Amino acid sequence: MLHWAIAARGNRSWPLLITTALVLGFAGLNISRYVFAGTPVVAQTQTHLANGLNRIVVSVEGLSCVTCEIPVRHALRRIDGVKAAHVSAATKTATVDYEPAKTNPEQLIAAINSTGYRAALPKK
Repeated sequence: MLHWAIAARGNRSWPLLITTALVLGFAGLNISRYVFAGTPVVAQTQTHLANGLNRIVVSVEGLSCVTCEIPVRHALRRIDGVKAAHVSAATKTATVDYEPAKTNPEQLIAAINSTGYRAALPKK
């Protein structure tokens, strides 16, 4: 009975089958990125800029798309002393220019973590 129902539909079922295969294929690619992802490296580089600001680049775990960048960027920009914040899901990093007299890396990390994404300072 089932075979007869499929045969009766004829060529109309092919687009549905192709679409289903594409959706499942893309879902599988997306899931594999999370399943096979390695442990994130806690990367932090800090440099002193000529204008008296410090620049820090922090690894942020959990960023997967451009939309994920928005809450992290807003949380960083709300901190007094932050002059610029650039968040990249492609590199999974946040680059922040800040005044060391007004804020510090610990406050920046706390702001990132308050958004639900994870960042940490390297263990000393």
